Amino acid sequence: RSGPPTLVCKLPGDRSLLLHSRYDPRQEAVRLISKVDLISNLCFVVSGFGMGYHVRELFDQLSEEAFILVLESDLAVLKCALEHNDFTDMVASRRLVFIDRAQKSDLFDLLQPFATSMMLGVAFIAHPPSEQLQGEYFKSARQMVVEFAQYCRTSLVTSVAISQATCRNVACNLPTYVSTPSIDILMDRFTGFPAIVVA
Repeated sequence: RSGPPTLVCKLPGDRSLLLHSRYDPRQEAVRLISKVDLISNLCFVVSGFGMGYHVRELFDQLSEEAFILVLESDLAVLKCALEHNDFTDMVASRRLVFIDRAQKSDLFDLLQPFATSMMLGVAFIAHPPSEQLQGEYFKSARQMVVEFAQYCRTSLVTSVAISQATCRNVACNLPTYVSTPSIDILMDRFTGFPAIVVA
């Protein structure tokens, strides 16, 4: 009634499911996003795109460092949303990423550029009607996102530990570095001789 289109999915047995409010889908989206912590996270994983009202509301409120990962396996729904609503600015920003299948290798490759942001916090947002339609897909895809975030944190902890060990080793070797003559004393010492270089 407020103007924006909504979407009805036909279900088996002559049943149907509204993906958004019949009266005011934008206000419904505002209510959904109002429950999300937009400050403590930089990655927002949205289960279900629908017509995209909640994703638009989320995008408009986020900082430019944050990004949105949309899990949506129903390409017909996605096509319908893109035909009826304009998301050009969101797509052009490169801060909106779509995942349409729960395959770990694809997901890990796609998320690699966002690894740092994901280490700083991930929030999950479920679009309730979409959950009814694709619950198993969302459950599987969310688990893969969690595993990737854990992998990123483990990699960071490992890197920090290795860096500490390297700094400790360098510090312990400093007396030897200082007291040992420079390699410059070997300059031209073996000119004309064959050599094997071991690195």
